[in-house]
Formats: sequence, structure tokens, C-alpha cells
Amino acid sequence: MKINIDGKQFDFSQGETILQVAKRNGVEIPSLCFDERFAPYTSCFICIVMDKKSGRFVPSCSVKASEGMDIITTNDEIKKYRKMALELLLSEHDADCFSPCKTACPAGIDVRDYILFSRSGQELEGFLTVRKKNPLVSIIGRVCPAFCENDCSRIHIDETVGIRLLKRYLGDSVYGKHYSELLKIEKGMIDRKLAKPKNIAVIGGGPAGLSAAYYLTLAGHKVTIHEQQPKLGGMLRYAIPTYRLPVDVLDQEISSIIDLGVSVKTGVNVNKELLQELSKENDIVLLTIGTWKETALGLNEAPYANVIPAVSFLRKVVEKKISSVGKKVIVIGGGNSAIDAARVSKRLGAEVSLVYRRTRKEMPALSAEIDDALNEGIKLFELMSPCELTPSSTAAVAGSIKFMKMELSNELDSSGRRKIKGTDSFETFDLDTLVYAIGQKPEPELLEAIKSMDLKNVQIAGDARLGASTVIEAVADARKTAEKIIGMEKDELSFYSLRENGVLVRSKNKKIKEIKVKHLAPLLRAKAFSEVEAGYTKTTAVDEAKRCINCGCTAVEDCDLRKYSVEHEADPNKFKHLMDKGKRALTGAEHVFSDESLKYMFHETAKCIKCGKCIKVCDDVVGAHALSFIGRGLNVVLSSNTDNNMSDSTCIMCGMCIDSCPTGSLSESVEESKWTQIVEKVEECKGCVLKCKLNYGYSDGKIFRARSYDTPICPIGRWGWKNNYEDVSTYYRGIVKTTTKTGLPKANVEDGNYLNESDHVLSLNYEPSADNPRAYYEFTRLSQKGSKITTISSASNIPDLKKYSRPLLVLNYFNYDPGLLKDILKKYPEIKILPVYYRTTL
Repeated sequence: MKINIDGKQFDFSQGETILQVAKRNGVEIPSLCFDERFAPYTSCFICIVMDKKSGRFVPSCSVKASEGMDIITTNDEIKKYRKMALELLLSEHDADCFSPCKTACPAGIDVRDYILFSRSGQELEGFLTVRKKNPLVSIIGRVCPAFCENDCSRIHIDETVGIRLLKRYLGDSVYGKHYSELLKIEKGMIDRKLAKPKNIAVIGGGPAGLSAAYYLTLAGHKVTIHEQQPKLGGMLRYAIPTYRLPVDVLDQEISSIIDLGVSVKTGVNVNKELLQELSKENDIVLLTIGTWKETALGLNEAPYANVIPAVSFLRKVVEKKISSVGKKVIVIGGGNSAIDAARVSKRLGAEVSLVYRRTRKEMPALSAEIDDALNEGIKLFELMSPCELTPSSTAAVAGSIKFMKMELSNELDSSGRRKIKGTDSFETFDLDTLVYAIGQKPEPELLEAIKSMDLKNVQIAGDARLGASTVIEAVADARKTAEKIIGMEKDELSFYSLRENGVLVRSKNKKIKEIKVKHLAPLLRAKAFSEVEAGYTKTTAVDEAKRCINCGCTAVEDCDLRKYSVEHEADPNKFKHLMDKGKRALTGAEHVFSDESLKYMFHETAKCIKCGKCIKVCDDVVGAHALSFIGRGLNVVLSSNTDNNMSDSTCIMCGMCIDSCPTGSLSESVEESKWTQIVEKVEECKGCVLKCKLNYGYSDGKIFRARSYDTPICPIGRWGWKNNYEDVSTYYRGIVKTTTKTGLPKANVEDGNYLNESDHVLSLNYEPSADNPRAYYEFTRLSQKGSKITTISSASNIPDLKKYSRPLLVLNYFNYDPGLLKDILKKYPEIKILPVYYRTTL
């Protein structure tokens, strides 16, 4: 009999489904609920295909193939239906693909992993984890606004983890103790096999230019940075004060990139003519010129020498062109540049007034930076807008500035903030220096030259493309641009689901107070440019890292739901919730719980999509019957059959449900795994003579999980590696009579290969469905092919084995009748024995 699938004819047998025929012939049809080992459940509907003759859409996992059937497995309409099926499944999948700190980070840094490295004192490994997404580890550890901390799951328990400071700790530790080792490792990472490395000119040596140079150099390309200033760093050097970012830290981080082989040309003013020349001389030119052009105050301020835009002011202080600002300084603005200008002015000996046209609540500057400024004695004036400058007695400088007092309206602007409107009240401030931070943008000449000269090999990255942004956003954009140039762009955050109501708190997540670092006293720090904030010590870093609750999904790398959702561009939030007066109404089960009653397994119902695979595996493959669906309709939930407590159920801890779960709803209780760095290795289990092949997951060079490979496995195979199989009784769920030696004759003991070809299996009062899925699987397979299976409970029912060529006695090493064994050996001294849970080291 033949069936046509996507224009090709295939033979099929009676009773085969469309999906079985397709899989057997290498035709890929997605499915979340299908498994060859049991009857179709038809719960996910993403295996839908089209019957060309009837025009009907049918689930390929359950519809039987028939003679002459003509099947289409994919087209735009099929993809549309699969996408909808996935979005409906995602509506009940309330879970975080990644830890929220990672998804909140503009660079997508694997925060959880580097925190785990910090916890175990592995500074270099943690540093390299950060460096995969952000090469400015120490710098970002100081100046980042820490978007990650705003979304940290820990805030649902007590306080955020000190993520930024842990990054700083890793950077400072590595540069202080492991720099030569780091340089050796990263030089070894450079791709030396490129047939034709590209010549790449990077214009601008700020955070974006440095970041792009780092990733392009590792990829094997030849990079030259062209920088206008005498030194690299851009705004890191010329706009961020040293009390936030010390020069030695900046220089060390820059050196770590340049030392990889990046060429540098400083003092180069790249105009449009030189840009055109560089375009001809290089394969690619990358423009990372930042946003140095500052928005004017708009009060005819040009004639006044003492009215200065903030970034220019900060740069002149670094260049020592400004060392005095007088007694009274007015700073206009609410962003970080305004705060920096105010704090620098304070350190130059002035009395500083910070004036903002909205309230502090609307200020875009970091709250901690505003607090520091106020603690240092800077005065904040809210709801005041500049309207007039008045010259002093000498017209060359301004002597005062008038402000109109403002008030907030109930109307919102494009940024979502309340609009302001003027009043009839005014206030005038005398001044010696006025600094304003109204806005920034790129110098237009080079950007316009790209279009006018049609320079097709010139690309833009960082603030020059984004507009004024944070350092980490510029770094992230530069890395993504470099990845496009390299040709290995991969946006793992193009799809992810988020848990709506914060972390699903486990019982062990007790409140632990955040470790705070010391700061210089306000009055002391306001007189100097010394670094204000101290970092973690090794002890405090380890202790703070232990506060991380390791959230995010350990199944993210092998989650079938995520895999197919990415392929079909499914929207995880399309049917996620219904809005009812601003409150979220779950479309799925009203009660969401977690079950961690088993020592090594964890069950999160919030991740479950009700596919039923785990139930079918537990029933039909393992024979334990420990799982079931409870409830009705939308309130149905997967649970054990004993009041949501698997430890009291018939679960044998084989973990086969984990292997079958397509979403990670059932998983290993793993504390230290770096799930973004899993290495899979297939190796033989060392817990028993069956020698099952296991798929071991290695993280940080150590096993952190074991899963089945080609056959079901038992609890000892699943968990025995934790104690190196030294105490296998820990993982055995039956009644253990003894764990001592029983004197099995070594000549009789066989391994699992003998079982595969046995023609008569004697089970010494042993029922494998109670504890060993592999033995249960083999017994079932042998029975289906005609081998005899006999259970022996006493000497009186020992069968006659003379007509069998390969009889085998199977027993449980920890739970059998030694007297009955002696009776069998007396009658058949040559019989081969398969002692399940037996190790030759015992």
C-alpha cells in the first residue's frame, strides 16, 4: 500500500498513522504529544496536515494512512493553524523561558550563570560568561543602570540580588588576578582559519566601537579603531566622572580588548572625505561616533562663556580645561549627564542647584545617583523651566537666569509622562556657571555623507544609530551589528515566555537580606574625585550570589514548545490573558502549585500544557501509574494521584516523565546547573550490569543530570551519579533487605546483552514494573517476540529448562530470597544470572 506525502510516494503497513509513515521516511512533522511507544493522545494539534483530496485538515498522529491518500505537510495555511494551536497552548504555559534578569538586560547576558560561577568562586569562568555578550565587564559593573535588577525574581521574596556589583566583582577579580590567563584564553579563541579575513575600520573608540572591535577580532577579522580624541574610551573617559569610573579601571578594560590585536589610531578627525577613503580601503567601515552634538538651551546662550552644555563641561574637566566654576552653579536637566555635571561642580567647590522642569519622580536619571547628589548637598528644584538669561555687568558672561514655575497636567506625552504647563509665577537664580543637559544626538556630517556618497559598506552602531542611550544598550547594539558582519547572528531572545505573576516561590526561598557595599561618606566624597562605591569582597560576593534563586527554565535548550513556537513565530501572549479592569484572568487552571516532595524531582504545574505524554509514559512504558489529570474543563491540572504529593504516590523515581515532558514542567531539582552551557554525552550507566546507555548532561565539566537514551532507565541510573553509585539503596524505592554482599557466583553473572537474546527468563519473584523500567521494557519486548517469562516464588515452581538454550535468572540484588536462589543453583548450577542493581565493585 502506498501514500503520497509532499509529492513523494511511500509504502505503509496497515494501521500506521500518517505521522508514523512520515517519520519513518524522514519527513518532519512537528508534534508535542506523539510517542511511538503508546497510542495517540491527540492533544496538541500542531501535527495537523492537509488531505489534498478532501481539503480537510487532520491530525497526522491519529489519522491512519490509507491507500492513495495525498498529504501536504506544510503550506501557509497549515502554518497558520499550527501557529494558532501553539498560541493556545502557550496561553496556559505560565513560565519564564529565561531568568527575568537575562530578558531585562539589553545585551541578553546569561546573568544566572555568571552568578552561579560567582557563588562557587570561579571568577574567570563567570567573567567569560559575561564577556560573551558584554566585553566591558568592570565598566558595566559600575555604570550600568541595572535593568536586570528591576526584574529580579528575588524582589517577590525580599530584595533584588546585587547583580551589577557581582559583575563588577568578576571584572575586578579577573583583571587583578587572572589577566595573563584571560589573555591566553581569548587569544586562543580568535578564529585563525578564515580564508579571507575582512579589513574593518571602526570609527569611534567609545563603548560601541570597543565592543564591536572585540567581537570582530575574535572572529578573525583585522580591525583598526580610528579615534578623534588622544585616548580611547569615548564618553566613558570624557563624560563619566572618575568617582563613578576610575581611569585605571577604564584603561585596563580597554587594554584587554586592544591586547587581542586591535590596531588603534588616535587623534584622527574623520570627515566625509576621509570616510570615503576608508570606505575604499576597507571591506567594512563601522561608524560608532556616539552622540556628542548637544541640544541648545534655546535662550541665546552662545555669547556667554559661562553657559556650557553638560557633556562639553564634563570633557573639559577631564582635559583640565576647567578647574574652577565659581561659587554658584546652576545645572538644568534631569538625566544622568545633568547629575554628573552637578556632582562634578560640587567637587570643584561650588554651591550647586539642580533644576528640572518636572518632578523628581519623572527624572530619567538613576534614582541612586539622584540620592547620592542630594546627600552630597546638591539642592533640587522641581517644576521649573528656564525662560530668560540675563548678562552680568560684563556682557561676556551670564549673571542670572529666570525660571517659570510649572505644574503637571493630567494629559500624558508621547513618553507616557504627564505633560507640564506654565504658570504665572517666576523665580530668578544668580549664577557663576550654568550647565545644561537638554539632549544629545550624533554629529550629522558623517551620517549624511553615507547617503550622499552612497557608501554601501558603511554601517552604523551604538548611540549613532540608537540615539542617546545607556552604555549597555550601545554595547549590545554594537555586538549585534558585529554578529551580522560575522554572519552568525542569533537572537535567542526573539521568543520567550514570561511568568505573569513573578517567581513561583519554592519553600526553600526564605528571606535573606541583601548585602550592601560601603560608600564614602557624603561630605568626604564631595571634596574629591575618588571612587564613591566600594565593591564586593570574595566573601560578600559568594554570600550575595547565594541569594540568587536560579530561576528560569532548565529545559529552555531542549523545550519542544519553544522550538516550534520559534519556528512558527508564535506570540506567547496572544491568548495569555483577558483584561478585566486591568486585572489578569488566567485562561487555565485557577490553582497553580509546585510539588517538590520528591528529593530529586520537581513539578511545576504552571508550565504544563496538558499534552498527557508523562501520564502515558508512566502507565504504558513504566507501569507505575503515578500520574493523572485532576479537575475538569479549564481547571484540569496534572498531578500525582495522591493529593499533589508525588512522594506518597506509586512513583518509582525513574524520571521517565521528565524525558517525555516537552516543556520542563517535570524536571530535575538542580541547584547549580548552568543551563546555557549544557554538553550532552552518551555513556554507559555504572550502576548495574544492564549497562544502559544514558544521555548525561554536563555543566561546568560536571554531570548535573542523566536522561534515558535508547531505553527506559531506573532510579539508580537516573540519580546514582550524584553519589557516584556508592549508595544505590538511596535511589531504590522498594523494601531493602540488605545492601551487603550475598556471594553471587561471579561465573554466573551476566550483563544486559545476555538478556536481549534470552529464550526463557526466570524472574526470582521480581516484578520490574515496580522499580525498573528498563527491565520492564526488556521483559515486554522478549514476551512479544516469543520468549517465555516465568516468575518463581518457591522451589516447587522451578521450571524444566532443558529445552532452552539461553535461560536467564533475573533477581533484584537488594530484595530477593537467598534460600530460593540456592535451590535454583543446586538444580541448574550453570544458569546465567542477571542481578539488577548489581555492581561489580560491591
